[in-house]
Amino acid sequence: MTVSIENTLKKQSITSNIFNNRIRTTNFNELSTQELIELSFNLKPSEAAKLLENTDDLTDLKDVLTKFSPNKEFQFKASFELSKRILQFDMKKEKITSSYGLAQHLIQETRDLEQEHFILLTLNTKNQIIRKRTLFIGTLNQSIAHPRDIFREAIRDNAAQIIIAHNHPSGDPTPSEADSVFTSRLTKICELVGIQMLDHLILGESTYYSYAEN
Repeated sequence: MTVSIENTLKKQSITSNIFNNRIRTTNFNELSTQELIELSFNLKPSEAAKLLENTDDLTDLKDVLTKFSPNKEFQFKASFELSKRILQFDMKKEKITSSYGLAQHLIQETRDLEQEHFILLTLNTKNQIIRKRTLFIGTLNQSIAHPRDIFREAIRDNAAQIIIAHNHPSGDPTPSEADSVFTSRLTKICELVGIQMLDHLILGESTYYSYAEN
């Protein structure tokens, strides 16, 4: 019996060492989703596999947290929040090269919000973000944004360009008539004050609408 237990522990140790050695010599983007979950939340392979089996989409991970112990649930939520903040921090240093890349960052930040949030990004002439701020928080389906407040912040940052974005809590990024009217109005004002508006992004649960792309 003792010999059997020792052999089992040795096999587990060897497997663990192989896994850890692979981690040290592999880029994280080459790891499987299951391996990333094992590492991030200190789960056994069977636990990580079970989690994936009960998840149709990675964005649904939060919905199955209650199947684990409270401590691991808190660990999951803390890791999600930390990842979100890292994305936000990295974005401040980035050069905006596409609406798609920016939208993916912002969707992660806004997908769970229950109210509309109006976001302003000010940029320099090299398309680098000077500052990102949430200017307005509205109701379930409306954010109250005023061009005066937008341009006050843009001028304060000495911005050459701006990008605005807001989320639709419904998850559907289809622009409303009010969205289009506001975009048209803001674009005309930008032309008058000499600040270019690069895009207006509407953020859904996993997709987005870009006025610049459409």
